[in-house]
Amino acid sequence: MKPKIIFVFKEIDSAGLNSQPFLKEVILQSNRIKELPSDITSLSSLQILDVSSNNLSRLPSSIVDFPNLQLLRIMNNPLKNFPPQFMKADTVRLLGYLRERFAYELEAMIPEDDHSDPVPVARFSLSQLRRCGGLVHTNSEEDVPDEVWDNAVKAQVVVVNLSHSKQFLSNRVVELAESLMELHLVDTGMKELPPCVGKLRELQILILDQNHLSDLCPELAGCKYMKELSLSCNRFSEIPLVVYQLRLLRTLVVSNNKLSTLELAWSGLLSLQNLDTLNLSNNEITQLPAQLGLMTHLKSFEVTGNKFRQPSYQVLSKGTETVLAYLRNKLPEDKKEEGGGLEKNEPTSVSYFIA
Repeated sequence: MKPKIIFVFKEIDSAGLNSQPFLKEVILQSNRIKELPSDITSLSSLQILDVSSNNLSRLPSSIVDFPNLQLLRIMNNPLKNFPPQFMKADTVRLLGYLRERFAYELEAMIPEDDHSDPVPVARFSLSQLRRCGGLVHTNSEEDVPDEVWDNAVKAQVVVVNLSHSKQFLSNRVVELAESLMELHLVDTGMKELPPCVGKLRELQILILDQNHLSDLCPELAGCKYMKELSLSCNRFSEIPLVVYQLRLLRTLVVSNNKLSTLELAWSGLLSLQNLDTLNLSNNEITQLPAQLGLMTHLKSFEVTGNKFRQPSYQVLSKGTETVLAYLRNKLPEDKKEEGGGLEKNEPTSVSYFIA
């Protein structure tokens, strides 16, 4: 057995970090570190940073500035006011949340007398946008000024949040096609998704909750790297066909809509082989296709609050694996091993519904 030496650190020496610019992995889990130095981003080649299971109560805002970071682990730290769902989130979503949070904190630091202008451009200076990595312009009736878009493009921001604002999404968002990974348009009053969103080829997260949408533009298929799509609290009566073209999709939320049937949807859903979270709760679904039980790759399947009687609430309350097994058991024996092999939008002549 190879000898093992374990060091327990309480702090990190900045000078030591500065001398290791080519370091690619830093594993500091299960120590007693209380603070990360703000100049940790001097490790410009870093790809993996694991600071899980320490005593961190906050993270430096510079942590979002690593140019090559692929994996960030922060779980099991006493971080203040940190939503638990982001503790174990994938790195893209975690960094997106951190950028948005740091942008809000930066806005809160601006003196009240700077708020006289409806859209104080000073808040969105090039240096500030580069630092936080996101354009957050929420709760506003004013459109984002061109000067702010200019700075956002120069800063190559990765997050844009225009939620809770009755403003029109400018076509200038297309200028962020090479950098934008996350777009939040919650409660904007939109009835149609602008086709220009389909040109955001690096987009991975799109949040469209609390709008008046009943369909999605076919151009959205251009977002081939999409991993999370949230359509909660809209007016969808069926899952838009373009969704089934987003083959890397991992999370799909269509809760609190007007879905009534999944007769045409189940084959499309089966084609999404990377999907691990599907939320169809609080709709008007009257029957569940038994074929959905073939989606064994799902880690979370939410269908409560619908009109069907089977599966019963008792079955639903036992969790995803139980629900999927229940649905599979309703299929004919020769159909229980199918699923996952259907081509995109392949038509089907036979559906098996739970009576």
